[in-house]
Amino acid sequence: MEPPARTEAQLMAATLSPADDSPSPTSIRKVLLLVSKRADKIAGPLRAVGVESEVIIAGKWKIVPKVLAREDAIRAAGVDLIISDCCGTHASMAMMLRGLLGVPAVFRMRGNMWSEYEDRRSDRDGLLKRKFVDALVLYTNHNLPQMDAIMPVARHMADAVRAELPGLSTPVLPIPISVTTFPQAPEDRDAPRARWSPDGRRIVASMTNFRYWQKAAPMLDAAPALEEVLRDHGLVWAIAGRGAFAERFFEELAKRCSPDLWVRAGFVSDPWSLLYAASAFLHISEMDGMPNVVIEAQACGCPVIANDYPAMAELIRHGETGLLVRDLTEAAGQLDRLLSDASLHERMAAEGLRYVREQHTDEAVGWMLLQALGEVKERFDRRG
Repeated sequence: MEPPARTEAQLMAATLSPADDSPSPTSIRKVLLLVSKRADKIAGPLRAVGVESEVIIAGKWKIVPKVLAREDAIRAAGVDLIISDCCGTHASMAMMLRGLLGVPAVFRMRGNMWSEYEDRRSDRDGLLKRKFVDALVLYTNHNLPQMDAIMPVARHMADAVRAELPGLSTPVLPIPISVTTFPQAPEDRDAPRARWSPDGRRIVASMTNFRYWQKAAPMLDAAPALEEVLRDHGLVWAIAGRGAFAERFFEELAKRCSPDLWVRAGFVSDPWSLLYAASAFLHISEMDGMPNVVIEAQACGCPVIANDYPAMAELIRHGETGLLVRDLTEAAGQLDRLLSDASLHERMAAEGLRYVREQHTDEAVGWMLLQALGEVKERFDRRG
């Protein structure tokens, strides 16, 4: 039995009105962002609450010449605070500018760097390469305690910071991420579905970053049990993403799940096209901070099934806004349950969207950021 199409009217009916009481204004009017990518993930929420952003965007060491070339403009910009989204060179430049401008510097932590380092270390086949990763750990652990605050995107990441840096005196203030505003849901899902499933089968979607094996590999463990459910419900599993481990992943997947039951979707620049077309979103990972794709699926009214990993447990209330599985083989049973019960499917689609619009809009996240940044600046100013 196919769940009913999710209309915009049905999804909107489940949302709550925004709260009338907003946090009081702070002394933060303009910030300087030193970011490696996706500046709007910080600038967007701040813009929604009236804070301007001066943005310098560059990867790794390339941030250095960009900052040096704009020294005069940075001095004249009158920023109240500096935010870096990388713990290496970007954080070092933020601390340099902190001394130059006399304003606090904050690290916006998007992912668990130590998990990433461990993933990279396990893939290095030479002593020198592994020692280089060890040096990155030391560099990170040197930089972070010097910041005026660390703002991870999830509570479990705050716990990771405290575990890796015992005795840390720097405030650790978890603030979630906001979701991109997507186009309105199409009234007819057949057209977007045809892009990923030319034969008309319904879609179960997954999106991952194949740059990290820990993000993708757990899906392989769930794959054998999924085969029967995919076939019985007439489904195709559309798996999107790119990265160095993609070839290895799909070669292994072909051994565990019949190739006629899944499709390699590649990199998807317009994720809503796949999420609106999908009947469910499957996210199985052991390396996430706060996965954008899970929030994006909820924002599209696509019910989520995920493993009970700390990142997912913060985003999903089991049985209400999605389904969590402790044993990866349970994913197949929960998928069968979701697609066999139209009322459950409709309720989770609506509740997932309600949750996103309460907690992950630019405005909601912007107020949380503004209040936290204001407290950081007040503490910095008191210290003189």
